[in-house]
Amino acid sequence: MSKASEQIRQFHSTGSFGSRENLVTQSQIATELYRGLTNDDIDCLVSDALNGDENGGDYLTCLSCLHPGCLTPFHERLLDAEIFYPGLIYFDASDAVALRLATLIESVDAQLSRNHLLLCLAWAGNQEAQAAFTKWRTEKPKWANDLYVPPHAYANEAGWELTADGQRRNLFFKETVPLVQPGNDDVSSAVEVGLRSEEKCPWCSRKLTSLFDIDAASEKVAFLNLMPRHWQVLTCDVCTAYGLVYGKTTETGVEWHPANERPEYLPDESDDFDLLPECPLVLANQPRHFMESASWTGIPSGKFSQIGGLPTWVQDAEFPDCLDCSRKMVFIGQVSNEDFDPMMEGIFYAFICSDCGTTATHYQQS
Repeated sequence: MSKASEQIRQFHSTGSFGSRENLVTQSQIATELYRGLTNDDIDCLVSDALNGDENGGDYLTCLSCLHPGCLTPFHERLLDAEIFYPGLIYFDASDAVALRLATLIESVDAQLSRNHLLLCLAWAGNQEAQAAFTKWRTEKPKWANDLYVPPHAYANEAGWELTADGQRRNLFFKETVPLVQPGNDDVSSAVEVGLRSEEKCPWCSRKLTSLFDIDAASEKVAFLNLMPRHWQVLTCDVCTAYGLVYGKTTETGVEWHPANERPEYLPDESDDFDLLPECPLVLANQPRHFMESASWTGIPSGKFSQIGGLPTWVQDAEFPDCLDCSRKMVFIGQVSNEDFDPMMEGIFYAFICSDCGTTATHYQQS
């Protein structure tokens, strides 16, 4: 047993860290330990999970997100042990593993098990997964009547959708750049967060906010492939907590989308809510793997604000449809309130349809 794997075991076994400051410190240490694990360390932690360690699920989640791809050699053993939760542990699974998952989905009796297996297959996301979801979309199986969504919609939970011709379309960018608090010299000015607009929300009269103001010409965010070169994700930081808020980006600027639909409920006094601070976070220069934001509860350090990458869903996946072309919009970034105020929670999500110049935001919290 190495020192690193033992420290990880101790971290997950600790009931209380005494203070928030120590929790943050120990979480950061655990995150770095996971990133640097050797193959022998990984084997030890996976063996613990297979042998029923009470923290085994935490080990597997962190390994999946902080050491992406390291579980691929273990997927057959995890299947044999009937370990199907959380589904993201089957990220980067082989076609052979996906085929086994699809077979289990069709034969299992328990609905909860089928739900977990569908999520596993979504995270596998490979050719066999696409073929299975296409088959079930074409010929709806009887067991699908017990699901809340069609089987192929589970792909959204892993950041993709099944196209009309049965192919995978990613709803996220694999490139991921964290948003961090100012004060670090190693940052970029390519993205500004929370800039206040002079326009007012038509629903609550609060000043609108540019969740993201993006200099798309910057090399740091070139992967977004945005035209025009200046994009703003316009929103109302109160109303978007109750429903989708869409914006429209053109060559001349950004505006409230005329097809926005007012939510059924909005608070009476939006002024009672704190304003999203202007520029609480800036773009870091060092990227990270997109899987590091795949689990809201499973990552020790829990720093989720970013441009690109996978959304960190607090609840279920919710990729909005573009108001102009009806296609699923692509996730472009998120702001986690906790990253600039430890007493707050909740995440603002931003999406784009670059073809139509449409943006959207919404919000989730526990």
